[in-house]
Formats: sequence, structure tokens, C-alpha cells
Amino acid sequence: MTHRKRVAAAALTAGLLLSTAGVARAADPAAIAVDLIVARPAMLFATIAGSALFVLSLPVTAPAGMYDEALERFVTEPVNHLTGPIGE
Repeated sequence: MTHRKRVAAAALTAGLLLSTAGVARAADPAAIAVDLIVARPAMLFATIAGSALFVLSLPVTAPAGMYDEALERFVTEPVNHLTGPIGE
């Protein structure tokens, strides 16, 4: 294994271990697996799509004074689910 691959593997392993800090509350391994395999990728897609929809909605929401509601719905909620504890 090359040095570059070892460094990448170590960084990936460290990132996965550090990102599982919230796992202690979730005792169900099936919930953790579903969260990591299905929910997290879906929330990543929702965050990206929501950011695009938020930008597209600005011409309508900004003049109406609903900027904060659009930001909450399209960006903040998916990010909160994406960065929440694993398995919940």
C-alpha cells in the first residue's frame, strides 16, 4: 500500500470514528446501519437540492419577507438531520 493510500485510509478511519460520537445513545445496530446507508446519503442530497431550491426561491421569498422561513425549510432542516446523532 502506498503512503498516500495509507494516509487517506487513516484520515477516513479517523473521520468515521469521530463522526460516531452520537452513537452511544442508539443501541440498535439496525437503526445505525439504516441511518448510515440510507438516511445520511438522502439528507446529503436533500441539503444540496434544498440549497439550490432556496437560491431559486429568493426572487419570491425575499420581497415577501419570507427569507427566514425558506432558509429554515430548504437548508437548515436537512443540515440538522444530516449532522444529528447517528441512529436516531
